[in-house]
Amino acid sequence: MNDTPPQQPSVRDLLSKFEQTADGWLLRDTVARRHRLARMMAEHDDPLVREMGEQLRDGHATPRRLASVPEYWETLQRGVGRLAETDLAELDGRLEDALDRERGEPDRRRGED
Repeated sequence: MNDTPPQQPSVRDLLSKFEQTADGWLLRDTVARRHRLARMMAEHDDPLVREMGEQLRDGHATPRRLASVPEYWETLQRGVGRLAETDLAELDGRLEDALDRERGEPDRRRGED
């Protein structure tokens, strides 16, 4: 009986896999990546995140300026905390699924639920 948990993929492995997806070009395009992030933040459910995203998207603030506002900083820190709790194995599976879809292959994890 093996009670050893499966090894988590490294962030480098995940980035390499993401680079193979249709959105992988974002890793090489800093401006586009920042625009995408601002747009995603501007569409977020949390009103404070949405406000920050709108300011970034519209050019009214920089990330450094947002980080200097205590309320924004606290919100960003909570987000970083949630990011640290990300299940890398689950993220790896999602990337695999995305790659399979892009290749027109069936979802390997479909029968796991």
